[in-house]
Amino acid sequence: MPFPPKIKEAHFDYEALLKDNVDRSDRDNKQALVLILIQRGLEHHLTSTISSITSLRDEIEKHKQWLASETQDLEIIQTDYQAEEHRKRWQTNKVRYECQFLLWP
Repeated sequence: MPFPPKIKEAHFDYEALLKDNVDRSDRDNKQALVLILIQRGLEHHLTSTISSITSLRDEIEKHKQWLASETQDLEIIQTDYQAEEHRKRWQTNKVRYECQFLLWP
């Protein structure tokens, strides 16, 4: 390997440079490995989160359908109740009207 001008061969420590380069390379490899592991962890977390969201949306849809059917049942019950109340009032008024004629001299 040729040396740059004004540098003596004694000042050039090839093995130290090689060791420094290997240390940097190992450090870079470790950092890359850590980044890959972090990315995989985040991808796994994202996958499980998306799965949870999908499950929750399905549950919400089921509850909406149940609520719709319960609302229909409630409307039917309210209509029946109102009809029963109307029938009772009509029956009461009918009895009062008939009693007037019975008590009338």
